[in-house]
Parts: sequence; C-alpha cells; structure tokens
Amino acid sequence: HRPWWAVLPTHILICLAYIMVYPVGLALFWRVAPAGARAMYIGIFFITSFVASNLVGFLGGFYATMAPGLFWSLHGAIALAGALLALIAIPASRAVIDAQHAPQGAKASA
Repeated sequence: HRPWWAVLPTHILICLAYIMVYPVGLALFWRVAPAGARAMYIGIFFITSFVASNLVGFLGGFYATMAPGLFWSLHGAIALAGALLALIAIPASRAVIDAQHAPQGAKASA
C-alpha cells in the first residue's frame, strides 16, 4: 500500500483533468446540437458520463482478481480502441460541424 500523501497528487491531477475536460465537452455538445434538440443532446452527454463512471467502477473491481500486467493491459487496450474510434469519427464529425456553421448561401448551394 502507498501512503496517502503519495497518492494524493495523482488524485488531484486526475480531478483537475476532469474539471478541465468536462466543460469543454459540454460546450461542444451545446454548440453542435441542433437548436431544437440541445436539451436532448446535453442529456445524452450526462448519461454517457454516468455510464462511463459505472463502467470504470466495474472494471476497477477486476484489480483485486487479475494479474497487474493483465489489468493494465486491459485498460491500455480499451484506451487504444477509444483512440482509434475517435480517429475514425473525426471526418464525420468535421463534416457535421462544418455543415452547421457554413453560411446560409453555402448550405443552399451544397
């Protein structure tokens, strides 16, 4: 076991990262969502956060039963899969955002 004073900086760093990323994600959902469906999109953002938090708790339960190398390899594989999905989604996301923020004349001619 590690002493609390050795773990505290890591916990603070993770909390700071969370509070810096969460508002940006919320603002992105607000900006990209169609005006009539913004509340639904914000709800989806919060539900996604809820599901992710529960998934993290579930996966954390394996820490006591799995070998450390396997446990962290599982987390690395999940992170890699998420990064690959994000890279795949970038072109589609850009197309949607660009279409919503294009001038009105450009939308009609496109």
